[in-house]
Amino acid sequence: MYLQAFDFRPAASGLLWNGPCNPNRCKRSSGTKGSDRCNAISCEEYKQKIEEQAVKLYEQMTCTVQDLEEVYKKKVSTLRKSYQQQLINSLAVIKANYEGSYTGGTALSGSASSAKVQTLKKKLFEKDIVIQTLEARISELEQSDHPKQIIFEAEDDPEKKRLEEENKEMKGKIDELYENAQKLEDVLRQKEKQIRLLDLDVGSMKQKMEKDQQTIEKLSSAQEKLKIDLENEKATAAKLLNQQKDEMEMLLEAKLKEQEKQFNQQKQEIEGIMKTRLKEKEKEHEQMQQEYQSRILEEQRQKLKHIREAESIKQKLQSAKPTSPQIKTPDVSRDTETLLAQIKKLAAVKEEQEKNIEGLRRELDRINRTWEKKFEILKQSFHAIKDEMFLRQSLHRQSLSLQKVSVSYMTNENTGEIPSSAGPKNSFYFPANPLPQIGTKTSPSRLTHMADSYADYQEQVMVTENELQVVSDDEEDLEDVHPLPPPPNIN
Repeated sequence: MYLQAFDFRPAASGLLWNGPCNPNRCKRSSGTKGSDRCNAISCEEYKQKIEEQAVKLYEQMTCTVQDLEEVYKKKVSTLRKSYQQQLINSLAVIKANYEGSYTGGTALSGSASSAKVQTLKKKLFEKDIVIQTLEARISELEQSDHPKQIIFEAEDDPEKKRLEEENKEMKGKIDELYENAQKLEDVLRQKEKQIRLLDLDVGSMKQKMEKDQQTIEKLSSAQEKLKIDLENEKATAAKLLNQQKDEMEMLLEAKLKEQEKQFNQQKQEIEGIMKTRLKEKEKEHEQMQQEYQSRILEEQRQKLKHIREAESIKQKLQSAKPTSPQIKTPDVSRDTETLLAQIKKLAAVKEEQEKNIEGLRRELDRINRTWEKKFEILKQSFHAIKDEMFLRQSLHRQSLSLQKVSVSYMTNENTGEIPSSAGPKNSFYFPANPLPQIGTKTSPSRLTHMADSYADYQEQVMVTENELQVVSDDEEDLEDVHPLPPPPNIN
């Protein structure tokens, strides 16, 4: 090991280290000793490495100083503890001697023990003085501001001379780097001037930005006022729409109630007419049955009379003489033939009447079925009218909502006009056209006129006389049942 002192001096770029250099780190720079050129990048790296090594050495020195201080403090504490232990032991000995000599001791022994105690106290006082002096010395060393030099005692190093030469070469390179650093400082000063000029330009731009921001704030305040006005207009429009909506609903409810009343009245009238006609037909049928039964009874009575007369004639012939049979037999045969012919006629009449009765029953069944189907069709048409009115009302609301749109300040010339015939694309809009094309602007008075015209047309159709007539006897022939009327044309 060898004796080497480390010192640090300030430079333009950092701390310079005058200690030994590591040869492994200096191979790149010291490889070409005769050459004057040096790569700036390698020099900067070497400079950074030197600074890092100096910082590491400084940290190691501070750590060693702290370790020495801690060792010294530990030694002082051990000394204090040892002296305290000696004092405690001596006091224990004195106490034991005093307790032993208390019973049979003399004044001489007491004086000797007191002398020993005094000597021990003097020694302790001297040791305390030494400890205080050492502590004062430590505090002085800690408070002193002189640079500390740590000397490492080591053996002789054979590479010392070579390292010193390399250190000199590196000092020359460091001087060159110092000159380059000064040049870079000049460049930095010029750059700082440019930065100041740019700062002035930035200040002017900031002033312009502040002015622009003030104008933007004014425009934003004006826009907020316009938004408030638009919201107020929207609120008033919504109130008007709600009022119109309530009025339309009231009108529709009133008209629907009137139509329901009319429909119920017509239904009751039709039911009354049907009941009266059914009663008349039942009465006619009963009269026909009574007449038929009375005819049958009369014919049976006549037949019985003829039979009795024939039997009485036969008895008379049998009881009469045999001289007159050739004269009366042809009369009896004629009577029997006439009676048989009448019986056949009556049987044919009976069959015809039964056929007529069955036909009347079929007609009654068919009439009942046709009227039931007519009532079902009327109910369906009534529900269809309700659905149509609801759909018209919803379309009218949608058209009113589309009329009140927000104001847009941007315009585009390429946008085309939307055709008026195109219907709204909603979930309730059918692919086919079940209803006529409805305009986007429909007034409530127009809707009321449409509802009145449709109700009048329905009343005319319901009261027609063709519905009360029967065309054919077939059960499946329903030509009297009219289809649903077409929707009213809106021009």
